[in-house]
Amino acid sequence: MSSENGNGTATQPLTKGQAANGRFLPGHKLAKGNPFLHAVQNYRRLAYENVTDERFLELWTNLWDVALHSKSPFARIEATREILDRLLGKCDRMTPDQIQAIQINVGLAEPKPLGGVTVNGHTNGQHHSDD
Repeated sequence: MSSENGNGTATQPLTKGQAANGRFLPGHKLAKGNPFLHAVQNYRRLAYENVTDERFLELWTNLWDVALHSKSPFARIEATREILDRLLGKCDRMTPDQIQAIQINVGLAEPKPLGGVTVNGHTNGQHHSDD
C-alpha cells in the first residue's frame, strides 16, 4: 500500500515495479495475465498452423451436409445457425415476443389471447356476442 499526503495523492510506489500513480513500470513481473487466455491463444495458434485448405473444406462441407440432410431437426437448425453466423455474423438476441411472432408467422405456434383486449370478436379467448 502507499502512504498518502494530506490531499489524497500517493507519495510512494504501491509495490516494487509500480510507479507512484499505481501503474506498472516497464518490465514488471507481477501480472503475467490470464493463464487460461494464454492457453486458448496457444490452441488457436496450433489450429491455424495445422489447418489445410482441404481439411477446412471438408469440415465446411460436413457442416452443410448436416444443415441440409440431417434426420434431426435440432441438428439441422444448429448447423444452419452456425453457417449463417459464420457468413453473416451473429445476430442480436431476440426477445421471447419476437421469437413467438416468428413461430406464429411460420405456423409453429398459435397466438396467445391478449388479456382484456377484444380481437376478432373474442375477449380473453371467449366469444363475444351482442345478444
